[in-house]
Amino acid sequence: MWCSSKNHQRALESMQASLEAEARGKADFVRTKKKLEQDINELEIALDAANRGRAEAEKNVKKFQQQIVEILQVCNDQRNLRDKKSVLSLVILPAFHHTLSLLFADICNMHVTMCFTMH
Repeated sequence: MWCSSKNHQRALESMQASLEAEARGKADFVRTKKKLEQDINELEIALDAANRGRAEAEKNVKKFQQQIVEILQVCNDQRNLRDKKSVLSLVILPAFHHTLSLLFADICNMHVTMCFTMH
């Protein structure tokens, strides 16, 4: 009987050791689960912040694209104005100068003629 009792004692100790190991394993599992849940929460917060940052960046990109379009329009307007000034200086101004010269010559001739007819 003593052997049987000793075997039971060993079986009980083995079961107790198994229960303690299982309890430690469960505690480790719960700690790991809580840690992973915290990590998930932190990652979700970081993801939300990243999404907000991306949305802000997209808004800025659209704003910058609009500014580029406006700047390009101003550049085109300036180029067109410069081209018009070139036409003005190359064609219209010389023609106007020539017309003024002819007009001035006519006025001078009339003045000279008037001066001679008055004397």
